[in-house]
Amino acid sequence: MLSADEKRPLNTWNDTTHTLDELPVPQLFERQVTKHANAQAIVFGDTHLTYAELDERANRLAHRLIELGIGRESRVAVALPRSPELPIALLAILKAGGTYLPLDADYPSTRLAYMIGDAQPALLLTTRENQKTLPAFDAAGTLLLDDAQCQADLAQQPSHAPSDSERGFTLVPHQSAYIIYTSGSTGQPKGVVVPHRGLPHLVSTHQRRCELGPGCRVLQFASPGFDAAISEMLRPLLSGATLVMASPEQLAPGAPLAALVERTSITHLTLTPAVLAVMPDDSLASVRCLIVAGEAFSPALVERWESRQRRLVNAYGPTEATVLATMNATLSPSDLSIGTPIDNVRIHLLDAGLRQVPLGTPGEICIGGAGIARGYLNRSGLTAERFVADPFGPPGARLYRSGDLGRWRDDGSLEFLGRIDDQVKIRGFRIEPGEIQALLEQHPGVAQALVHLHENPPGSKRLVAYAVPTDGQHPQPETLRRFLAERLPDHMVPAAVLMLPALPLTAHGKIDRQALPAPTFAARADSRAPRTPRERTLATLFADTLGVPDIGIDDSFFDLGGHSLLAIQLAGRVRESLGLDLSVRTLFEAPSVAELAARLDSSPTAADRPRLASALRPERLPLSPAQQRLWFLQKLEGPGATYNLPSGWLLEGPLDTDALEASLGDLTDRHESLRTIFPEAETGPHQHILPPTQARPSLERVDVAGDPRAALEQAASRPFDLATQIPLRATLLRLAPERHLLVLVLHHIAADGWSIAPLMADLSTAYAARRNGRAPEWAALPLQYADYTLWQHAMLGSPENPDSLSARQLAHWRDALSGLPDLCTPLPDRPRPALLSQRGGLLAL
Repeated sequence: MLSADEKRPLNTWNDTTHTLDELPVPQLFERQVTKHANAQAIVFGDTHLTYAELDERANRLAHRLIELGIGRESRVAVALPRSPELPIALLAILKAGGTYLPLDADYPSTRLAYMIGDAQPALLLTTRENQKTLPAFDAAGTLLLDDAQCQADLAQQPSHAPSDSERGFTLVPHQSAYIIYTSGSTGQPKGVVVPHRGLPHLVSTHQRRCELGPGCRVLQFASPGFDAAISEMLRPLLSGATLVMASPEQLAPGAPLAALVERTSITHLTLTPAVLAVMPDDSLASVRCLIVAGEAFSPALVERWESRQRRLVNAYGPTEATVLATMNATLSPSDLSIGTPIDNVRIHLLDAGLRQVPLGTPGEICIGGAGIARGYLNRSGLTAERFVADPFGPPGARLYRSGDLGRWRDDGSLEFLGRIDDQVKIRGFRIEPGEIQALLEQHPGVAQALVHLHENPPGSKRLVAYAVPTDGQHPQPETLRRFLAERLPDHMVPAAVLMLPALPLTAHGKIDRQALPAPTFAARADSRAPRTPRERTLATLFADTLGVPDIGIDDSFFDLGGHSLLAIQLAGRVRESLGLDLSVRTLFEAPSVAELAARLDSSPTAADRPRLASALRPERLPLSPAQQRLWFLQKLEGPGATYNLPSGWLLEGPLDTDALEASLGDLTDRHESLRTIFPEAETGPHQHILPPTQARPSLERVDVAGDPRAALEQAASRPFDLATQIPLRATLLRLAPERHLLVLVLHHIAADGWSIAPLMADLSTAYAARRNGRAPEWAALPLQYADYTLWQHAMLGSPENPDSLSARQLAHWRDALSGLPDLCTPLPDRPRPALLSQRGGLLAL
């Protein structure tokens, strides 16, 4: 028993009381709608929803759910692609009083079938495409959100939030909000039932410790079937911030994710250490709060990222504690603790008898307070084992026994020491090796199995399966891995399967894990060399992703050390190099270069989608659809500055204006789109790329005395003649002898907002070279916009061809938009003008 003096600091550190309104999610969200009706709630590519628009769509779906019989804690399964429909469905289900059950359509059908059979959802929300990959579900209980009839039904629903009388009951905080299935040691996943009650405390902590609020932008990165995804959706929407959704291709770790974060100006981002480790060093500049969670953080990784101008946060928490239990907002290489309990959550470190351990002594992390889950669905015995009476809380309070080891530090922070049982965390996913082991032993060729975590080199975690064959059987490791890949999510498939005659034992007859052989990841000696251009490309991509010198076409990606995260990176590289979509599951099914090349050659997209590559230019280069739109608008509206993209750059210090003018020429030399004009012929406009010598932009020099705003506006508002003028103009306003304002104006037909940063980087490089009397030494760009234009036309095909992609898309939208009025006619507060004016105003707040 601890003395009173020993208990005093523990009690102090657990004083996490923070007064807030413990309300169900819909009420918290509707408060934000009232406060920020016209603020951006969701961004998904070109789709933007305000809080009012999001609320209306969620309300209509909620009324439809009630109409279909969804009531108090009715379980609604959701298998939707990453899009605004996902948070809309989540909010709608909660507004109707139901329980959200996410299904990741990428999971194997056997796992999804188990989850559906165990949870028995009353309804499934999905799309036509996702429905094809899901197990059979009663058609009467399926709502296809992209179905025309469903959309028509939703349009008829009320747009107000469902009332208690319309629901038939009052929402209360202890109602279940969602169910998340996590790995289970019995060979089957277990459903964690989480009530509304813990979510306000989770959001409050992020608002206070991470400065989350209006003006912030949060990326939804986690898998839809993971509780972190629910947190990523609700945190911004209950804080007046903006939720950014993106496609899986854009979320691929590494360069694609870095580009997405920069393009969408993400301010708050949650990643696992494994994902952060593969991000480019100069990425994530817009991120003000970078939360790292899911697995232990290495000092080297902290050191690599801590110096950036952002808050680096280490977070810890199991699904059973509503996503998050502790947070360390002062992470450094010397302080890798998991921090202190979040708002209204308490942490107790206990021994096997549920007694508190002294300061500095390891104990099991037991979590109490507001965020505790209700328990495990249909697992009363397991619930009683893991959720126990809280001897330190009020009557009726419970503790969740996490199975994690930790110890208190002198400063009141918690140090994470690993697992008590065999459960492991890899790349943010909690995995019960026993589940994989039990499944592997179901294979007729396996008599006994064991799954073990290897970490070599440090920080590189891999699951390895060991299998003892049944008498007379000789299953191949690759066969067994495919057997597992057909039944498990990608992150649970072992990196290697090793065959053993018997599992090693200690003198006491227990399995000797220390004696298990480590896997070797090496190329096969008899592996063949690539035979075709596609095999050569894939072999190069395999080698670059795995960090090995070279490989043959018979080497397995996983035998060389590949795992699910590297598979995601490889899929991104295949998409970038070959223009083909590759799922991680396909790589598990065809893990060698030879198998994958054959699979890609036979895939429908292989023939339909040409590769993006440098192409021979026709005599008349067509406009891309985007250029055609802007050219048409300029012709329709006449000369104007509507599509000018001006930017101003204050230059202080000595300026070499001749070098600056020469570097502008280097810029048009490097980027063909900056020296492209759009003359007209009888057949319409076409792109004409001028030779570099004919497209040198002049630098107009203007002396400005006093306020430069008039000169700045004049430079920015001058229209372009697209038929004769290149789409780049530069004006240098001289404010003082060593103080200049460089005004660059681009036409939107050649650039967008994202283009400014790389163009300025090129201009800076060229200027530095010209000041030293030489031309910039940069590698030629592998592709130009004209190459993209030709690729896009080849991919879309001619609208006159009924089998082309463009013809099919046009037919779809003609059908989808048929019957709608030509003009949108909301109730305006002023008459609609006869013509679009593009006039606007500036309101200072």
